[in-house]
Amino acid sequence: MSKHEKLLFDRIATPYGLFYSIQRKKYTRILDILKKENIDGYLSLCDVGCGTGALASAATEYFDKVYACDVAGMMIDVAKKKTKGQSIEYRWIDKYLPFDDQCMDVVTISYVLHGMNQKEREDLLKECIRISKKYIIIIEFNQKRHWMISFVEWLEKGDYFAFIKTFDAQLNQIVSTYQIVQTEKYQQVYICDVSSLKV
Repeated sequence: MSKHEKLLFDRIATPYGLFYSIQRKKYTRILDILKKENIDGYLSLCDVGCGTGALASAATEYFDKVYACDVAGMMIDVAKKKTKGQSIEYRWIDKYLPFDDQCMDVVTISYVLHGMNQKEREDLLKECIRISKKYIIIIEFNQKRHWMISFVEWLEKGDYFAFIKTFDAQLNQIVSTYQIVQTEKYQQVYICDVSSLKV
């Protein structure tokens, strides 16, 4: 992620926090769906690219140990305020995830990968595989385009437009065992079983 992108996420951290409650409800619904898909009974979860902490907060109802990390320090500051009193350990990250190999049962990445270029996505996925014992859960846009999403992503100047066309093929080269669950009209969840992978 470039310095420009990090600065952007620092700048939008406070207004982004206004959507925290809505996002937390959405993530709770997704975690309920994952529970039905047998993503249950695991102890630890790490949310990579945690933003203002909505997913990490929802995860505390399902996991004993919850970790959350982000490249934007301001996002983490807002997340700590929003989740005050909850048992979440926050960490700032740069290129590598500050965790040992296979130390997490589940790793989540929500609405992060579409903003990265293909090489950055591959590097982050490999880092997530490195720290995960069992699952990587990717929550992302599907290929159905809404004009508002397209407009916002155009403003952010990320890789969204290439991502929605090429990500499935890219993921298939990195993680061969996964399923896709449609959770909303413009959103899908990839459940990646990485327990047998070696990086």
